[in-house]
Amino acid sequence: MPDRLYYPHDYTDEVVPCDCTLGGWAEWFSRPDPDWNRHEAAKPGDVFLSSVAEIEELKCVRDHDGWRWDRAAESRLVQARAAFYLRHGQGAGWWADNSGDTVREVLETYATDATPNARAWIAALTGAGEAELRFEIGDDGPRLVVTPVGRA
Repeated sequence: MPDRLYYPHDYTDEVVPCDCTLGGWAEWFSRPDPDWNRHEAAKPGDVFLSSVAEIEELKCVRDHDGWRWDRAAESRLVQARAAFYLRHGQGAGWWADNSGDTVREVLETYATDATPNARAWIAALTGAGEAELRFEIGDDGPRLVVTPVGRA
């Protein structure tokens, strides 16, 4: 099952200020961040338009015969128009420069002299539309309520 990532339009660049989950954004919106030109915390009811992406991770293993990975998952993701990126490590961020339309394209940008038994993790991102994120504060702390706009 893919994870969903959220990228509020006003606070997304090549870097983001927090974890791109609903919890990460809710916590970040709950306090000021002058480095991002937010001089006060969000107020309950504030809405943030966001792009939504689904992310899956593919593990690639190199042996003496070359790289191996789940080709069925890759085929499904290619049909879903995913973009593939080399991750910094399992579950970590990714390099925008090491990307491709297939896993093989990404691995070709990776170290060609990788030793046998090398491992690489590939992030597959698929656009899932847009959503409005409404900030609220409940008994359990800050949270975001999602209202889909388009496919989200």
